[in-house]
This record gives sequence, structure tokens and C-alpha cells, in this order.
Amino acid sequence: MIPVLNLTPMLFLNEKLLIMKIKQITFGSDHTAAILADGSIACWGYNADGQCDVPTGIGPAVSIAIGGFHTVALLENGSVVCWGRNDDRQCDVPEFTDTVVSVAAGEDYTVAVLANGSLVSWGDKQYQRDIETRLIFEQIELENY
Repeated sequence: MIPVLNLTPMLFLNEKLLIMKIKQITFGSDHTAAILADGSIACWGYNADGQCDVPTGIGPAVSIAIGGFHTVALLENGSVVCWGRNDDRQCDVPEFTDTVVSVAAGEDYTVAVLANGSLVSWGDKQYQRDIETRLIFEQIELENY
């Protein structure tokens, strides 16, 4: 069993100490994003492309991921929001055919896993990642884990 730590991180922003309860944290090479206890999102770090400018008015987040210079969040209402660099359309969220259950991001592309097990990818065209990839993953039951 992997131990789970319940930490109260201390973050300094503009020389002010912020104490936050964090539900999820993720980081890339130059910026960091966290989902706070109330579902709001905090981002900090390098922000030349707006990857730390969390859009106002978005609902509580349940999952967050970071790409090279963009951030993606899965919201409680099932919608997906991306912000930051969009030169490869990695923030142009497509319409989904099913409920999104998870999000991930690469250097210049974004991926969503749907409830039916399929994958949808958008962004960089290298290796055809911008095509909706319909890979169905079978659930595997792991005993004693």
C-alpha cells in the first residue's frame, strides 16, 4: 500500500504566505497547478503564455493537468477547460461523445479519457495526435492491490 500524506503546503506568492489545503497538484517544467479543497484552481510559475491565468467563473475542478505551456482542467460539471499557449490547438477543446472522466496533457497536446474507455486527443499534429483516437481499454481487475 502506498502511504498517503495529508500535507498543508505553504506557498509564497508576492511575499504573502498562503496556506492551502490541496486536493491535487501537478507540475510541468515551468509552472505548477493545484486544485484546492474548495475545488478552485491555483496556478503559479512561468506565465508568458497565460498558462497560469486561471479563467474566471469556472466551476469546481476535479482533475487538472499541465502541458508544456498550457493547463487543462476537468470540472465537476463534466466540462473541460484549457488555457495558455494554443499554437497547436491544444486548448481548442472538442465536443465529446461521452462523459469525460480524466484529462492529461503533453508538451503541445491534450488528452481526455471518456467514460466508455475511449481516448480523445487534440493539439500537435505530429504522430497524428490531433485525430480522435478511439482506443478502447479493458478494465483489468487487480487482486490484492
